[in-house]
Amino acid sequence: MLRLACFPAIILAAGFVQVVTPEARLTRRIVFVVDTSGSMRGDKFGKACSAVLHVAEQPVDEVEIAVIAFNHDTRRWPGVPEEGIPPGWAALPSLQATQAAAAFLAQRGAGGDTQVISALRQALAEPRDELSVVLVTDGLFVREKTEDVLKALAEGQEQRVKKNLKPAVLLVYGIGSEAEVLRKLGKQGRGGYLREVDEADLVLPAATPAIQGTVR
Repeated sequence: MLRLACFPAIILAAGFVQVVTPEARLTRRIVFVVDTSGSMRGDKFGKACSAVLHVAEQPVDEVEIAVIAFNHDTRRWPGVPEEGIPPGWAALPSLQATQAAAAFLAQRGAGGDTQVISALRQALAEPRDELSVVLVTDGLFVREKTEDVLKALAEGQEQRVKKNLKPAVLLVYGIGSEAEVLRKLGKQGRGGYLREVDEADLVLPAATPAIQGTVR
């Protein structure tokens, strides 16, 4: 099995730079947790959807994805049913899966409050041993304190260990201005924090974690 360094191309295409260096690589089971709250309206929401699709469209075999959209509530993409794939998941590479995931997010749109804790808990509760969570958000968690968000991440990881599952790798894609809560999540989650490029970032190099998989 190759450790495929495909993510630099993804982030360069999507316009992201590294803020917090990743300590762990993404695994082949990835849950996208996508912010669809009102603060994500307009360009932010389009960039969030593009970030998901850039990952989903990479030519890496044996990858499975799930999508959870959140604002003041959470909604789970039903995935693409296939033999050997758990409900709510889809196997990649698959044009059908990427189109279905894109349609799900487009239909969801952006609106409502931002409450990430429930979505994080739902993602971390996935009974997959090698799990990664990719959080796509602007980090404007007005109704939830930073310490409560970080506590939810820690508790979710503890529950995974109690169930004899490996702690998940959490990678943060930040849309918009840098947010301290996202920096802390990227560090605690070991997957790092990648933020949308602005003019001040153009001189900085982009670097991201690799994904474990097999090249087609």
